[in-house]
Amino acid sequence: MYSLFKKNQFFKCVIFLLGVAVFSSHPSVAEGSEEKSYYFKHNDWIDYIKIKDNKLCRRNNDCADVEFLDEGTTLKVKWEKYPIEIFELDSTGKKWIFKGSKSFIQEEYEQFIYSLEEPYVKVNPYGSTPLSALVKFPTEEKTKISIRIKGRDGAPDIVHEFDGYKKEHEIPLVGLYSNYDNQVIIRATDEKGKSKKAQITVTVGDSNLMAHWTPSVKKDKRFHYYSSTNGQIWDEEGHIRYIIEARGWHLTRFYKNDVYMEFKEGIVKYDLLGRELAYYPYPKGFYGYMHGMNFKDNGNLLVFGSYEDSKAIFDGREDVSHRDIVLEIDAKTGVIVAQYDLAEMLNPDRALIVKSAEEDFGKVDWAHTNGIDYDSKNKAVIVSGRHFGIVKIDEASQKPIWWLTPHQLTHKSGRKGDKGDISHLLLTAVDKNGKPYPKAVQQGVEKAKGFKWPLKTHSVRYVGNGVYSIFDNSGNMYDKKLYTTKNSVASVFKIDDKKKTVQQVFLKELSEYSDMGSIVFVHPKTKEVWVFSSQAPVTHTSKMYNGIMRRFSDKGDLVYEAVLSRRDNGWDYSFQPFEFYSYE
Repeated sequence: MYSLFKKNQFFKCVIFLLGVAVFSSHPSVAEGSEEKSYYFKHNDWIDYIKIKDNKLCRRNNDCADVEFLDEGTTLKVKWEKYPIEIFELDSTGKKWIFKGSKSFIQEEYEQFIYSLEEPYVKVNPYGSTPLSALVKFPTEEKTKISIRIKGRDGAPDIVHEFDGYKKEHEIPLVGLYSNYDNQVIIRATDEKGKSKKAQITVTVGDSNLMAHWTPSVKKDKRFHYYSSTNGQIWDEEGHIRYIIEARGWHLTRFYKNDVYMEFKEGIVKYDLLGRELAYYPYPKGFYGYMHGMNFKDNGNLLVFGSYEDSKAIFDGREDVSHRDIVLEIDAKTGVIVAQYDLAEMLNPDRALIVKSAEEDFGKVDWAHTNGIDYDSKNKAVIVSGRHFGIVKIDEASQKPIWWLTPHQLTHKSGRKGDKGDISHLLLTAVDKNGKPYPKAVQQGVEKAKGFKWPLKTHSVRYVGNGVYSIFDNSGNMYDKKLYTTKNSVASVFKIDDKKKTVQQVFLKELSEYSDMGSIVFVHPKTKEVWVFSSQAPVTHTSKMYNGIMRRFSDKGDLVYEAVLSRRDNGWDYSFQPFEFYSYE
């Protein structure tokens, strides 16, 4: 394992530790268990904080250890989630004024001299990514850095070259193995093309995961990484290669090598090392549903949730509605730049898929939004909901373009049911020759060869060129006349926006019913159809598994299968492709 304390630096270490001891014993204005209250003035906030036992916590629950320096006139604040900050006591002795910040990592790095051959290595640098490490070192000349993280058990190496020539280098290592001595090759190349390399060992401890990924079918030579909404990344051989941890219930989305965590109150953005980059709070009265999010091509966030005071007519009465608002958040400013009200566009009073008024804490859960995507060519937002199907919305007019759902109960729309008939939005189901199916098929009460309306739809994804994937949970319907299947179905549809027709180009009934969530994803490069069934029991065993991941060829042949089992009754909502160091 690589050691922080390098050769011939024993005396430097002793001096450093003696210095720490001196500072620790320095008298302070808050020694012992005495509690004192102080006014804090920061560049970004103002707060009145109590200090006791050399600890403090703000009213928003941000906590820190504190150290008093310079006879108690300088305060070093070591936040749990943020860089170290320095405050100075004003002349009154009651106000701490912010003077600057410095990361603990940088403070630690500056204690010794490092090099390419013996770099500074910090595993889990910010306390939330145990399978990642930060590497820092200087070079005499400006150099460009490349890395190679060696694979094991048939896995390829993770290789990446970082942009730019620099003298000071800060390299993120991601994709490390748990409970393993990871071998990493670092190469530094100067502007004349001359290069030097070094190999280091980065030892990572046991991740202590309560899950196990077991591949059972592997019929091709491709190698993939799978990112999940619980903040983990697995490789094709079943090894966990990344974790990001946070308190409370959340869902995670990986985008352009950043990590976005959805919470009820807002979204937090991190880099892959777990360093917080941005926070996007929701508007007052709005709360997120933590059921999925996505991004426009300009990086803006698309999320869905509810307003506390929104209401809609359902089953002859007005009640609080739920999970039926879509927000677009500016990625740079956090400002809400667009809002889509699905209850005004569609018909909340539609007990077709499930009678949902009592489904969620007595609220009208008529929509149950669970997937969102963006058509950048046609400037349109696509939303799926368990109870209404899929709707495509024009961004400019904020009006629906089409609605993918059985042809029933579309005679009215709006929260009060006063917005008029919306039957013109319905898509007509056609066969492979473009011929419409009979009326009973359009209504969803009869089956057709090669076509099935998705019911209890989950996690819509736009492939491009009019192609959409959807996980069809099927199962029990409120309207028993609707044609359904016992097991879940993986579906891909081809939709013509102008003709308003829909053709099913991939239909695969699975061997299990997924209890919740799940996703169908068409891989943009391989064109394989990826299917993840969450909380799905496997038919040949009595055990309940957390999920089954499958890859099918575009012809429907099974290429890969793996089972994710858990010992803690946890769950994953979906899996999607991931590439380490992909900055596109």
